[in-house]
This record gives sequence, C-alpha cells and structure tokens, in this order.
Amino acid sequence: MLVALLLPAVQAAREAARRMQCSNNLKQLALAVHNYHTATSNLPPRLWGRAQNNNRPDYTNGSGSQFHGMIFLLPYIEQGAIYEQLTQITGANNITLNGQDLGGTLNDFQNWVAESFMTASLSALACPSDIDVLSKGTRDTTRNSYRMSCGDMSGTYSDGTQRLTRGAFAERLFTYNLGAIRDGTSNTLAFSEKCVAPSPGNRDPRVGMMTNITGVFDQAPGSANGEALVVNPSLCFNTRAGRHYDPALTHEIGRNGHKFFHGMPRDTTISTVLSPNSPSCYSFSNEGSTYRAALISASSFHTGGVNASLMDGSVRFITDSIQAGNGSTVAAPTRDSSDMSPYGVWGALGSARGGESTTLL
Repeated sequence: MLVALLLPAVQAAREAARRMQCSNNLKQLALAVHNYHTATSNLPPRLWGRAQNNNRPDYTNGSGSQFHGMIFLLPYIEQGAIYEQLTQITGANNITLNGQDLGGTLNDFQNWVAESFMTASLSALACPSDIDVLSKGTRDTTRNSYRMSCGDMSGTYSDGTQRLTRGAFAERLFTYNLGAIRDGTSNTLAFSEKCVAPSPGNRDPRVGMMTNITGVFDQAPGSANGEALVVNPSLCFNTRAGRHYDPALTHEIGRNGHKFFHGMPRDTTISTVLSPNSPSCYSFSNEGSTYRAALISASSFHTGGVNASLMDGSVRFITDSIQAGNGSTVAAPTRDSSDMSPYGVWGALGSARGGESTTLL
C-alpha cells in the first residue's frame, strides 16, 4: 500500500527533473545563438544552402538548399568535435561545410555525413521526457526535440529563396541580426520543443503530422512550390477528435524530427499559430514528399504545455491554454509583414517585428 501511495510522487519528481533538464537544454541553445551572434554579428538562418564564399549560400542547385541552421550552433553547445568533423569531411563529391563548396546533393550529404557521424545521440538536442529522441538504431540519423521558431506562419524551404520569416530566424539569410527583432528579445520566441515521430502513422497529435488537408494553406496539397502560407488554421486544429487525430480522416500521418541535419520544416521548425500540443499539418499530399511547407505545432510529453526559450536567453513554460489561433479562419501575415499577429499571445510571441509587446510573466 505504501509503495502504491509513493509511486505517483516518485513519478512526478522524475518528470519534474526531466522538465528541468529540458528547460536547461533550451536555455543553452538560446545562449548559443548569442555566442554565434557575437562571433559573426548575425543570427543563424533557420535553414541554409550550399556553402560558398564565407558561408554565403549558392542557390543554383535546389537540392543543396536544405540544411538545418542549428548546425552552426554545435560548437556553442559543446559539440565542437562533431562540427569540426562536418567541416572537414571530403570525398568523391568534396563535401565540406565551412566556406567550401559542398559539391553534392542532399543524398550525397546524407550518405557521406549522416551515416558516418550524424548518427550520434546528442543529449543537448533531446528532451529527456521523449524516449524516441535517444532510443534509436545505431545507423539512424541524429534526432532532435528542439526547433527554431518561424513565427506565426508556416515553415517553408524548398525553392532556394533568401527570405525573411515572421520569426527570429530567416531562411538562407546570413545578414539578419538581433537589431532586426524590433519587438524585443524578451518578447520574441527563439526555440520550443516538438515530440519526435521516427516513423509514420502515430495518431497522437503531439507526435504524428497530418497530411493533405485542403484549405489550410494557400495552395492545394501536392501543388507546385510556393509560399504555402497559412490561410485557415482552424482546419488543421479540427483534425483532432479527442486525444487523437479523427479516425474518419484516412490521410497519411507523417513523421518528424528524425533527421537533425535536414532543413525541411518537419525537422527544424515550429510555428506559433496553434497552441502547444495541437495538431500539425503538411501542405502536401504524402509523408514522403519534402518539397512543400508545414504548420508545426510545439508539443511535449510534459503535462500541460511545452518549454520554450526566448531570444533574451530566458526559458518559459507555455501552457496549452495560451491564447492562439486554434479556431481562427484568418490568414497569416505575409513573411515580410510588420502587422500584428492575428493569433493571440502565442502568435505575438512568435512574431519578431509585429509591434506587439507581449511578455510572459
């Protein structure tokens, strides 16, 4: 009887410790951004292309325009050895990173790099409450719990364009800096977490990602590349029935977070449109496609919300009940807009220059 009474307390204490470690991981990532900014006078882009001319991307090959911006933070989270390996790898395609021509496609990168050393389980990138982040096969690529915010819009990546997002991190721009965050670093989200789905089919909205929901974005599922901006977030939110995706929806449920090095939104991004632990949606028709956009909601296995770090280095716990765009049928602002977010407090925290002064107390 005593054991039965004590077990819930022990489990709660263990989860509190895991949540604290997760919070510390996010703080270290936010501080890494500041250290990177000190060294380069710029913020790391959320994703970037083929490295050439002092890390300025070359956009002539779309297959090279899809690497994760957090690669640049590795030296600042005590993973300098991995970063150095990445910058020195050579082979048939002369694949290197730091100021040198990669010389190959993403598949070349994955074959030469991911299978050689980007298979490490990195605790600095893993929420300890999510067992799927670290419990992987030895040949599986490095997984990550933590995502760079693209603000109150969808994450996109496939067309090789240098452009802003609504959040703190641009796409393929190495000239965006802290001075561009006009809402203030204490009012702007940097990172949050997302439960990893190493394989398709998980119908828990915190984990799996819904595909092929017409009307969420400004393009039809499976159509040509484009902005793919969110136009009706309620259609994504309403894919949930209770604690799972609606069983009446037979759409494929996608995976996420299983390729740390990749720049695709499902592995690198969170959007502040829907509240934490809400559904996430792809703007394309099948899980295998990576060439569209995605509305990625922050999620975790912590009770009641997610951890998040702000651009000033502070960390907050964001509850599921934060005001957001769950029932909204309002389109997201365009990526270069300075308009206020239409998605409540969560949306305002995501926008870097919307004129809001939202602060979490």
